[in-house]
Amino acid sequence: MGGRGRGHGAAQVTGRPVPASDLYFEATGVAAVFSRALDLAKTGARVVVVGVHRAPVELDLVNVLIRELSIIGSMAYPREFPQVITMLESGAVDATALVSHRFGLSQFAQGLAAARDAGRAIKVLVDCQS
Repeated sequence: MGGRGRGHGAAQVTGRPVPASDLYFEATGVAAVFSRALDLAKTGARVVVVGVHRAPVELDLVNVLIRELSIIGSMAYPREFPQVITMLESGAVDATALVSHRFGLSQFAQGLAAARDAGRAIKVLVDCQS
């Protein structure tokens, strides 16, 4: 793997180098994942924390300062849930249109292949129940 801000190195999912990104969403609540996102981010990147961390996380503020990283906390918007649910129920928003491909768990490899096709894939869904 690359050093700070040098990208992801040889990604195991695609087998190709993945460049450093401008934006990361840390949704796991795992300190090591948050730290890794900070290390991989390019200079000036934003890291949005949406995962709930149950314990304090050590933070290298010199890294954040020198590389001009922005760390943003973001919680859900529970006041908007009823409106969104109403929109989905009424058909005003068709969320199924966002899913371009569906695969069963036994077709996981095919799902990954479809997800790699940025020209055709929007949202690839792997159904773990089928």
